[in-house]
Formats: sequence, C-alpha cells, structure tokens
Amino acid sequence: MEKVCCKATIMMPCLRGKPYKDHLKTLELPSLSNRYKKGDAIQMFKMKAKIENLPFKKLFRKTAINQARGHSEKVHKPEARKHACVSFFSEQAVDTWNNLSEHAIQAPNINSFKNRIDKSWEKHSNKFNAFAEWPT
Repeated sequence: MEKVCCKATIMMPCLRGKPYKDHLKTLELPSLSNRYKKGDAIQMFKMKAKIENLPFKKLFRKTAINQARGHSEKVHKPEARKHACVSFFSEQAVDTWNNLSEHAIQAPNINSFKNRIDKSWEKHSNKFNAFAEWPT
C-alpha cells in the first residue's frame, strides 16, 4: 500500500526526483504506518467507550493503577508466544494506546479524541517518515 502511495505522489511534477519522505511532508500526509497506528488508537477508544460492541475487557487487561505512568487507562501488553501473534490487533495497538496523553484518553466523543491525538502528534519529527517507528 505504501508503494501505491509513493507512486501516486511521484505523478506530481514538483515532487519528481525527491525522496518519498519529502513527498509526504510537502503534501502534509502522514506515512501509512502512522495512519495504521492512529486507526488502532481510534478502534481502542471506540471499544473502551462502548461505541462498538467489541469485548475490550476480554482482549485487554487494565494495568494496575500504581504501575501506571501517563494516563489512567493503560492496558497490559501480553507476551506474544509465537511470532505470528505479534501482528494481532490486541498486540500491536497496546503501545500506541499506552503512549497517548490523559487529555486524549478522556475525550468525551470520537471526534474530540481524533482531534486531540492529531494535535498531540502533529509536531512529531517522524510524522512523514515511512520507515520510522512513530508514535509507539
């Protein structure tokens, strides 16, 4: 999918010959991996807020309150016993969710949550880097 985005941005004459990272920066597009991470965070918010009927409590175990640094809704990341399990939603979304701010987590609705994470992530230096791990 990232290759398709790269080919689409090359079609713009002003971007030819420039690295893909510069294409994203010029067009103000976050990389595909970062869009996936945002989608994971939004899905977890929907589950937590019971906007979607998915078993948040069955998939995620809340971290003990005395261990939590950051926000009050941190979840425990289970150990993946097999390499294939690492790409499961319940595995990959935990780091992104746990690194969100308390302000974002306590959003009253989904649109407010999206705006809050956009605002907190907008200044991140790797926002347009398709190969960087951001934000974990």
